[in-house]
Amino acid sequence: MSSGFESVRFLAAALMAACLPAMAETPPALWPARDVVVTYDMQSGNGTMIMSYDAETRRVRAESPEFPDRIVIMDIAGSRMLLISTAARKFAALPLPPDIWPNLGTVDVTYTRGGTRTIAGQECTDWAMRRPQSTDAESVCLTAEGVPLRVQQDILAEATRIREGALDPKLLVVPEGFAEASSAAELGLR
Repeated sequence: MSSGFESVRFLAAALMAACLPAMAETPPALWPARDVVVTYDMQSGNGTMIMSYDAETRRVRAESPEFPDRIVIMDIAGSRMLLISTAARKFAALPLPPDIWPNLGTVDVTYTRGGTRTIAGQECTDWAMRRPQSTDAESVCLTAEGVPLRVQQDILAEATRIREGALDPKLLVVPEGFAEASSAAELGLR
């Protein structure tokens, strides 16, 4: 992976695409009912991803210890994404691509219920996902409260740790004193 933002953005996209609207079967909740922080092991040597989901604001923060100066905040309700470089003390605000968060209305997904399993001490239900014009095998294992514990898309992400509890609101906004970049490229994105 060529840049920290591309890696964090790709991994976050894979996890976020798991929370999609159903067409054929109605899956359980597709967004966590309570604030939760989930640590995922990204298989195939892709490291670790920490996702902080805010139930009320429908924002999620994605960060990775492998790229400690890169943060992505996705504002689902606001249809925007913030790319933050703590090293440069800058951020870029971009529209949230609908393929990252398909329930914005541009991507249909069909779900098929599978079995249940236990991941990181929590029970979840497997759902096979099918997008139009996609031949990829995609799946998500969601808890009854809507927490994705396992996502199989381009890569496999599986929860290793789950922590429920109120999030610090400062985690979901641009830190004070950060300047807006003129473009995402200024932050190292192509």
